[in-house]
Amino acid sequence: MADMSQKKVNRLSVGMWGGKHINLDVTDDGASLDFDCAHGMINQPITLDDRGGFNVQGTYVAEGHGPTREGVESDAANARYTGSVSGDLMTLTITLAESTKRQDTYTLTRGKQGKISKCG
Repeated sequence: MADMSQKKVNRLSVGMWGGKHINLDVTDDGASLDFDCAHGMINQPITLDDRGGFNVQGTYVAEGHGPTREGVESDAANARYTGSVSGDLMTLTITLAESTKRQDTYTLTRGKQGKISKCG
């Protein structure tokens, strides 16, 4: 009989991760992200490799200043969310699919609320 413990999938812990200009709320099914002037979604579980790294596909929506018009939806851009976790610290890099030059990197802490200033 095969040893099932070798096939264990290591998932990112459910809960809040926060940092400067970012909140990441991890669920069993993915995560939602909130930034100063944007938001994003990851619609799949975030699994970690043997070194604590991850690489998942999601969306990123830039938000404008001022109120949004009713019935006008923002365009979601495809994004790649990569990073690594070590203990209670995470490094997260976001790359927009349409532009390989657009990359943002954040440092987050498990259980911490991020400091976000919404566009106004």
